[in-house]
Amino acid sequence: RVSNHHVKMPATLAVLAHPSVRGVYYVDLDSVAQLPFNLTNVKRTHGQYADVVFKWTKKLGPATLRWKVMGSRFYVRDTQFGRRFFERWFDNRCSFKDQYSLWHTILELSAEAGCVDYKGEIWERHSYDSVRHMKPSMAGAELQLTCDVIHGKCPTFKYGNEGPSHPCVYDDVPDVLDNVLHHAIPPDGPGLREVTYGGKTLVVENTCFYAGNRARIDDQRDQKRGLCKYAGSWREYLEKLGVVGRDTSVHPWGD
Repeated sequence: RVSNHHVKMPATLAVLAHPSVRGVYYVDLDSVAQLPFNLTNVKRTHGQYADVVFKWTKKLGPATLRWKVMGSRFYVRDTQFGRRFFERWFDNRCSFKDQYSLWHTILELSAEAGCVDYKGEIWERHSYDSVRHMKPSMAGAELQLTCDVIHGKCPTFKYGNEGPSHPCVYDDVPDVLDNVLHHAIPPDGPGLREVTYGGKTLVVENTCFYAGNRARIDDQRDQKRGLCKYAGSWREYLEKLGVVGRDTSVHPWGD
């Protein structure tokens, strides 16, 4: 069996396989999209050096561990490394959540590139919770995947890297659809949507489009103020994000 948290990996690979797709931005459905939606910074991420970009969870200057990321949002370019990363992440799936195997995958690939001497210590020595709360000072040498280490030992590594000809930018995290906030939506009212796909009905969380300017959303209060609005259809959802939807006769996911 495969946890729903791991479906994103083969889904990403399937999208990358389409001949018109050069890169994929992904954000979990339990999210809030800010309007108006500005794609300027997002497009800049597509043009940068790295083929795979996640947002690291702590900004700690040179000590920032670039494997400490969350799987709820990412960018991947359609390259051999990009596809191999997601194939490996899926192959490494372990436990219900995807984050544990994501950390292991980043360190495993970085070891293959010569960045660190990692041999599976995340799984062998640490629990999910201990790694989640680990500070850089608590991490062994095999886990010290920092920007300086990447630039010094594996400057052509295509993950979390500004590129060999650019200096480290420690706390300026790449824009990975930052206009969409990862946010748990209450499972009532418009917070859930049903979608028919493959002859089955799936219940998924529904993205709210937010016209305010706060990073954290109070769903009930902001809905009453008219700031948190849900799209009436998947077509409207895509249009609000400026995304051209696929042909529904080929991909019959409904209106």
